[in-house]
Amino acid sequence: MSEPSLRDLTDTIRHLDASRARRLVEAFRRPVLHDGHGIAYDAVDPVVAGTHGWLRLAAAEPHAGSAEVVGHYQTHLYLHEVLRLPLSVARELARHRGHLYLDKLTAVTDAVAAELATHEGGGLSLNNLRRLSGPAAIALGRHGGEIALNRVTHLGEAAALGLARHANDLSLDGLTVLEPKVAAALSNHRGDLSLDGLTVLTGRAAGHLARHAGKLHLHGLTAVSDEVAEAFGRRTGFLCLRQLQHLTAAQAASLSGHRGPLHLSSVKVDDAVADCLGRHQGSLMIRVPADLPLARLQPLVRHQGPLEIAGLTSLDERQARVLAAQPGPRGIRGLSCLFIDTLSSITPAVASILATHTAGGLFLTGIKELSEDVARELVKHPILSLDRVTHVSDRVAAILATHSGVTLSLRGLVDVSPQALARLEATPSVELKQRPKSRPAATIAEIGAEPCRASTAGARAVHPRDRDAGRSGLAEACSSNRRVDMTEAECRNGFRHCRYRSTEQECALTSHECNTPGWTRTSDPGIRNLRRDNFAVPEETTKSTVSLCPSTTSGSTSDFASTASFTAQRAEKAADLRNPQIQSWPSRTND
Repeated sequence: MSEPSLRDLTDTIRHLDASRARRLVEAFRRPVLHDGHGIAYDAVDPVVAGTHGWLRLAAAEPHAGSAEVVGHYQTHLYLHEVLRLPLSVARELARHRGHLYLDKLTAVTDAVAAELATHEGGGLSLNNLRRLSGPAAIALGRHGGEIALNRVTHLGEAAALGLARHANDLSLDGLTVLEPKVAAALSNHRGDLSLDGLTVLTGRAAGHLARHAGKLHLHGLTAVSDEVAEAFGRRTGFLCLRQLQHLTAAQAASLSGHRGPLHLSSVKVDDAVADCLGRHQGSLMIRVPADLPLARLQPLVRHQGPLEIAGLTSLDERQARVLAAQPGPRGIRGLSCLFIDTLSSITPAVASILATHTAGGLFLTGIKELSEDVARELVKHPILSLDRVTHVSDRVAAILATHSGVTLSLRGLVDVSPQALARLEATPSVELKQRPKSRPAATIAEIGAEPCRASTAGARAVHPRDRDAGRSGLAEACSSNRRVDMTEAECRNGFRHCRYRSTEQECALTSHECNTPGWTRTSDPGIRNLRRDNFAVPEETTKSTVSLCPSTTSGSTSDFASTASFTAQRAEKAADLRNPQIQSWPSRTND
């Protein structure tokens, strides 16, 4: 019988006292070490591996030895069976550095809410609370991480005003009715807001929500009124309506006025919708039928901004020419990108046409195998992602090693000969998945006795949140002056949480994200310097910044950024939620 994991053990805890809670918090404490070359990521440590390497970079106590403690991992502490939370226990659990799940609690006192509000370094999940008082909401509004309250079915105006003070992700998917006064209060919330339980929205409530500055998720809406479409057409910022199925010509025209990332993965694309969405300014994610007529594909591709078209399962040469002609924003090459993730294969002739695409990055993350002829054509594209390719022959690897552009991402490559791997690793533009050195896994007893330290003997981490599930490729630069959240898996599979600040003019990005105007140069030896020689980017848009996110990404719901940048966050947590041993933040599975 295999040894139970820490998740198994914590999931059985029903009662805690202060002393036991203190020991539990200490057992999950994991410092982040810098070995002089980069951040050391110990993927074998079951606690660190279970968190996918999420980091909280902050001042920390010095650590004896050559490595320096620069922060702590955001470890997940699952207490799904704890029924009661005394004040003394809440005080101890608030010291945990990482996500804290307390999803069995049906109620908390105002004093307990105040203690939980002091929790730092991760999210707080209270997904079984049925109601929230005004004082408790005010207290939780001071919490610095994500908050999930997905069983709260009614929110009073006082509670909404309290939560509006919160400046991080807020999930209220249990709300089925949103009164205009509550919507007005929530519009002042400064983080990302999820209201997926709403199936109906009034025009007045939509008008208030349209002023919300963060990402707005409304996954439950399958239809909207003309008033709602008009209100959202005045919105600037991320808007996800992934279950919206039908738009009239008037509604599509109104919604085309929206500025920013727009997700419409279920809407029926007719001539009017295609024409209107082609005039939308900002990132656009849309799903089309596999047999979409060329007359509807052309106006969609004229959309001047990052574009993800899902649903295409094959491409002929005429369709490829339309896609390759995607314009860049304001006619500037390199500032946009094209995602086509449902293609499993293409012909050499189609590959040759797609390689002429100049709008920015080309992400063909559905292709799993490469022939020599296809590789020979695609390698000509300067910003290329083939992250679903798992194996290549020596001859194909030799072709890919001739890539001379900015980035060729092969993050899914696992089957390659040593000779071929050496060739790829010697190519500066090639991005490969990091493989840390292995060592025997720590036992549960060892973990309980002494918290593990991140190993400095292994390879350096290539990204603070190294998530292997799903599609990789691209990270996000936010057009608003606030925190950007993404995960590597969220960088194309959803899109990837990497906590740093970014503006449209200044973006701290990794090397495969160089399609945005804020390409970076960095003095950190774990990060490759970026090159701007393949695309014309205005000099004034280039900033020299330093990022603690090293230079690779791997692959969680489609998040798009401004017209100058793009992200991918469409399966943000899907892979994690399919694994009962791993659950990551937040609970939403698709965007």
